[in-house]
Amino acid sequence: MLKYIAIVITVILLSLLFFLQGYFYNWLITNLQFSPLLKILVCICILGLIIALVYVGYIRIKEIKKEKDDDLSKY
Repeated sequence: MLKYIAIVITVILLSLLFFLQGYFYNWLITNLQFSPLLKILVCICILGLIIALVYVGYIRIKEIKKEKDDDLSKY
């Protein structure tokens, strides 16, 4: 159970950091008046990172459920 909580907390914290990074880039692009295309591109990249992070967290939880021993606990 603790392994699941650690994964979920990691995904939430990293998603929050990616969101804050995207917000900062949005603020920077808006204040320096770059093109809207660059703003959309940055939003797509940050959203892609968050989606990939959630997917990897989901796959990791499935791995832990499938195995009796977590592969990281072997080391």
